[in-house]
Amino acid sequence: MPRYGYERKNKVISETEFTSLLSSSDKFQFKGCTVLCYYTGARISELLSLDVDSITISDEAVRILIPNLKQHGKPLDEELWNKCKGTLIRQNQNHRGLTEKYLGRGGIVSKEYKYRTLTLPLTLKYIHHFVRYYEDRLKRIEQGKIRTRKLFGMNRHALNYQLRKARNKSGISDVSFHAFRHGIGTYLAIKGKSAHQISNFLGHTTLNTSQRYIEQSGIIIKDVLGGADI
Repeated sequence: MPRYGYERKNKVISETEFTSLLSSSDKFQFKGCTVLCYYTGARISELLSLDVDSITISDEAVRILIPNLKQHGKPLDEELWNKCKGTLIRQNQNHRGLTEKYLGRGGIVSKEYKYRTLTLPLTLKYIHHFVRYYEDRLKRIEQGKIRTRKLFGMNRHALNYQLRKARNKSGISDVSFHAFRHGIGTYLAIKGKSAHQISNFLGHTTLNTSQRYIEQSGIIIKDVLGGADI
């Protein structure tokens, strides 16, 4: 049964609209983040948590290690989490991911960040925007001009502001970063990927969410990713 009492429809953006959106901004940072979101379907919180060490570029592909936020322990629902979240008391990191423990009114709550690895071929139509931004960012970090190793040195509000500017300039309405996530999920469903494969790609915690893309894959969407195969 859908949450909140209604069936949420997956919104997607066409290749033509995406091209117009990119050309409406002259910010390399915005273009790099938008292209990465477009091809990976990563959540904004996941993209903004990336650092330059999460990226590996070879002669053929871009490899991205994306943290997947997953909550464990008590409380399990969002309302109780908001009530009891408090002071960070411990961080544990290993090859499986990062675990943070918080002490709040509801006791100790854990948030676990597991990773998923995505590989994007350099033949993708827009990937050069991200590669150009990444190489410039890494160079400035090595020169000491930037102190943080964060891949995108901005917050959610700044990123959404850049999106609104590009959206208004291009005349494209009702486009959000989450639309890119819906786009890649629908594309994978149309390509015949299973719910398990979609779940692994997008980092869903349940297969029910992934199954929704398969059920709605009857919607005809042409060239969601510029005809590239993943």
